[in-house]
Amino acid sequence: MIMKREIAVERKCMEEQSKDMQRTLQKHTVEQNRAMEEKRIVETWISRSKNEVEEKEQKMKNGWESLEREQAKLKMDRVSIGERAARGRKESSGGEDRKRKKACTRSGAGPSTTLNSGHKRRTQKVLIRDHVYDDQFWHNDTALERFLLVIEIFEKVTFSKELQPLTIGSVPWPVLERSVLSSNSDELKVTWDDVDEFFAYVKSEYRSAEEYKKLVVRVHRMFHPDRWCSRRLLDSVQDLTVRKMLDDYGNAVAQAITSIWILTK
Repeated sequence: MIMKREIAVERKCMEEQSKDMQRTLQKHTVEQNRAMEEKRIVETWISRSKNEVEEKEQKMKNGWESLEREQAKLKMDRVSIGERAARGRKESSGGEDRKRKKACTRSGAGPSTTLNSGHKRRTQKVLIRDHVYDDQFWHNDTALERFLLVIEIFEKVTFSKELQPLTIGSVPWPVLERSVLSSNSDELKVTWDDVDEFFAYVKSEYRSAEEYKKLVVRVHRMFHPDRWCSRRLLDSVQDLTVRKMLDDYGNAVAQAITSIWILTK
């Protein structure tokens, strides 16, 4: 009897232990499933957040690229407008000169009076234009615009000691500094580095490599010492100090633009 009772008690204890183990196992399984679900939710959230961040970054990148393209287009449009305006002024000036020469021939007046009048008119235009630039905030775009305008007049005018002497302001110095507007020789500075910096900016603004090359070739030809000699530019300057400064700065530009011209060949 005692043995049976002990066996029954022991069996009951074992059943209780078995139930406790099952409950513990079930609890552990539930906690494990909950942990796995939480992990899955966190991974899903991280993946979704990462995708959203990547999409936002891509949109921002596309937006910046679009903005840069628009800015580049606007800059090129300004350059093109400046070039067209310069060509228009050149053509208009050429037409006016032809009309004045015809009128001069018909009236019997000498050519010197007509030529002198034309040079004075061009000089006045340069002074008016520089006054406008002087009142504006000077920046690289302004320097390039002024250079493209002055280069048209510089190539067209016949400089002479009697009618139109070469001046500091009449030369299209390829520099970005605002000192090109100054008529004071002490304020103007033209170095090799200045020319390199100017054409580096021009290259960044011009979309077409061919257009950039054309401008480099044009400036290289314009500042070539033989070209200055054939045009007798320095002979038109009476002030020896100004003449030496123009000669030194002209040679500096010629040497700098030659190295740039070689790289474009």
